[in-house]
Amino acid sequence: MEETGRRADIMAWDSGNREATTVLVYLPGLGERGDVFARLASAPALAGVRHIVLDYVDWARPMASGERISLETVADRIAAWVAAHTQRPVVLLGHSMGGVLAQLLAERHPELLAKLVDIEGNISREDCTFSGKAVAYSIEEFAAHGFEECERALREDADARTRAYAEGLRACAPTTYHAYAKPLVRISEEETLADRLAKLPMPVLYIAGERGISGRSRAMLSNAGVRVEIVEDAGHWPYLDEPDRCADVLRAFVAG
Repeated sequence: MEETGRRADIMAWDSGNREATTVLVYLPGLGERGDVFARLASAPALAGVRHIVLDYVDWARPMASGERISLETVADRIAAWVAAHTQRPVVLLGHSMGGVLAQLLAERHPELLAKLVDIEGNISREDCTFSGKAVAYSIEEFAAHGFEECERALREDADARTRAYAEGLRACAPTTYHAYAKPLVRISEEETLADRLAKLPMPVLYIAGERGISGRSRAMLSNAGVRVEIVEDAGHWPYLDEPDRCADVLRAFVAG
């Protein structure tokens, strides 16, 4: 992928068909870099699409003392980048915390989006698998020893994707990870996200791994009437477990 521009700490990586009328913008999850989407963005089924992958946080930069994160403010900053650097409207795809940010952006800046794809984005408190562990510590405790303890537990997980996630976290500053985890857990605990997804004015698709999203969240999405596609034999990272299947689902949704 080729770097195309910056705004504040946002970096964008551009690939695919530069002349395409469909632009797919990707938002990674908590603590992750945009290259996690490399396999999906290069899938043959999506060859006719322009792909822009955003790194919207410098995870290695420690948070300043007393600095607080607002996910709404982050969504606004991403929206400003999209408005300045893309032809509109775009298809916005977010995974995990990126799914929550994509939803907030869609609520606050609907004119920027043609469609929204939420992959395993948080819906209820039960989805705070990693963030929930982080916020069980104070930020001082997390920086001193909690981050290392959580990372070690993730490295020992039975799921290969979770172990790979843990490896990537070694590049994160503990204070930054904790600062983003707090508002993510807070908005998940409100348990309003499923109903809010259903009320968005653009077409919405929620993609879940068969072993990923919690049963409670799946029921909430169903009750709200959100369109959900379950990817079999996949966990929290269905686009890594089953990239071709996810690409086929995306192609059908984008073209529909």
